[in-house]
Amino acid sequence: HAAVMWRARTSAAFTGYDKPTGDAVYYRYCASACAAEGNWQSVALTVPRPINVQIGATPDGHPRLLVTSFGTGIAGASRMYTYAACDADCLRPESWALVPVGNSAERTFSGLFEFKIPEHSFVVDAEGRPHFLYVDANYIAEPDHYGTFHLTCEADCTDPENWTETNLAVRIPARYTTELGDQPALATAPGGKLRVLSEVYAIDKDGNQ
Repeated sequence: HAAVMWRARTSAAFTGYDKPTGDAVYYRYCASACAAEGNWQSVALTVPRPINVQIGATPDGHPRLLVTSFGTGIAGASRMYTYAACDADCLRPESWALVPVGNSAERTFSGLFEFKIPEHSFVVDAEGRPHFLYVDANYIAEPDHYGTFHLTCEADCTDPENWTETNLAVRIPARYTTELGDQPALATAPGGKLRVLSEVYAIDKDGNQ
């Protein structure tokens, strides 16, 4: 579950679980008196096999979602990351645009807590730009895709071609060594800056991990 408030209005998002809701992500909205269940409205969005969902909002209150789901397994992609955006009539499924923006391999311990620990790796900044962090160690993809990656988009973010990716990890390519993070948390700061908190399997001064 995840929730965000804007001008006393509340939006929330959560995934379905097993059939018949196993391929659904739900967006819920309440304009006022949100302690009353009857004041909430919801819409179901189709996302195959979702695991979790994070929610943010643009400065003018438009909802943005980042959904983690099980992947296809093609080229090691066991996790898929889907960005969802809506700018009007967000209780209608056709008002939402959903676009895959990344994928990752399943690491040794990556699936232990993803159903239990809330994710804090997705934010929308004061300019309405989405930002997302994820960790990958995919040796099946070519080239290898190892590190802690920052995904973002400046504009027209429902076009996957407009997303860019930066590896934040320290890497020593000659030794095939890369620092890996775990459970990275992302936050915005004044002036458009970003802040990251993560456990890191660090490289020492001799290049060993």
